[in-house]
Amino acid sequence: MSDCETAANRKYAFSAGLALWILLLGLAIRLVFAPVFTYPFDIEHWGVILQNTESGNGLFGLTGYFYTPAWGYILGFEDLIINLLPGMTYGERFTDLLEIEGMVFPYQTATTTTPVFNFAMKLPLILVDVLVGYLIYRLVMSECGDERKAAIGFGLWFLCPIVIYMSSVQAQFDCISALLTLLCVLLVKRNLFFLAGVIFTIAALIKFFPAFCIFLLCVYVVKATPGRLSWKNLLLSVSGAVLTALVIFLPQILDGTVMNAFSFVFGRTSEYDLMLMLRTYPFIAVALVMLVVLAIFAWRMDDARRKQDFLVLILAMLSICTIFSPGPQYWIVYLPLLSYYIACRDRNRALLICLIAMAILTTTAAFFNNSFSLLTTASEYLHLCEPQTVISWMHALDTPVFGTPLTQLAVCIVEFIQLIIMILIALFLLSDLGLFDRYNKLNEFITELRTKLGGEIRG
Repeated sequence: MSDCETAANRKYAFSAGLALWILLLGLAIRLVFAPVFTYPFDIEHWGVILQNTESGNGLFGLTGYFYTPAWGYILGFEDLIINLLPGMTYGERFTDLLEIEGMVFPYQTATTTTPVFNFAMKLPLILVDVLVGYLIYRLVMSECGDERKAAIGFGLWFLCPIVIYMSSVQAQFDCISALLTLLCVLLVKRNLFFLAGVIFTIAALIKFFPAFCIFLLCVYVVKATPGRLSWKNLLLSVSGAVLTALVIFLPQILDGTVMNAFSFVFGRTSEYDLMLMLRTYPFIAVALVMLVVLAIFAWRMDDARRKQDFLVLILAMLSICTIFSPGPQYWIVYLPLLSYYIACRDRNRALLICLIAMAILTTTAAFFNNSFSLLTTASEYLHLCEPQTVISWMHALDTPVFGTPLTQLAVCIVEFIQLIIMILIALFLLSDLGLFDRYNKLNEFITELRTKLGGEIRG
């Protein structure tokens, strides 16, 4: 086999060295955590949704489902697999845990799921983590041809604490959103426009952040091919997106429950207090403005640079639109692209430091939100600790500090620092794209800040 063939084959497989060790370590952590530790409030809802659909009521027939249908269909597929397991029980409500429902953080429940159900629900998410990591590895290899850099990109994703936490502990599906977003942009780069439209719709309906990239995607599709063919390709993409939306929402269109699919978004915003509104709405406005600004900026780029920086444009837009959501898991949607960028193209260590800080901060925030309810399965089913011990530890985290419960104070501090870092990530990416080249003082300020944080800037 020639050297060229060997190099080409390496693009499609994990290296037998560093990447393989990262894979094994990441899987070991996930497979240990998945059955033992869980956030009962979220996974209880997944069980309720499965029971509702099994009873023939559909996703919105009974109270309990608050997302668009896309996630519900994925749960339905998981239900088919779970039903193949003999004697499967979801969980039960424990009276000795009722006290946790009165904690400061309101989203706690005494209903606790079994280790087998936990594992069954989380295993598909773990497999998605692997697939995303593999795509990052291939992406870095295709651009750099460097196995070490590809392994680093894979590791930044696969060993990231918040990614591990959300898939193997909290059972949240942000990794699916990250996978679909990454697939969409890769399909666009390969000129597979209809399929990209299909994936885009599913990604935006899983978590709405990819929808902010719609103008950038349209610009790339139109500019990717010359003449009339460009608009035909755009029509092809739109057709894929619209047809997919119609298929997904067809049951809800027929039974008149379409608006129920958006109750999560509307319900959350209606619960916002003044401080959260001040924290959220200005950044939503900024994201909407930048949606247009980046699209115009991309339109004016020359073709070669637009093709080269397309992934960075998408990464920058996602980094901006997730700032307004304080939840610890939402930035996962752009973490694959950020991992690729740091491994392959970053000019100093500033973005790497930001990524590490975000990983620590968001995992800390997730823990303080969920508290020691993560141990309820371990307590009730595996008897690794006493239920009363779990409750006492949760009360300890609710101890007032300066008149504010420790959990709330910790989350507020962490989210404030997280907000600053997310703004820095967005500014560094926009600076790399050259968006601030006309504004010398701003550009110099960002460059100086980045140098102090991450050392000398290369290139």
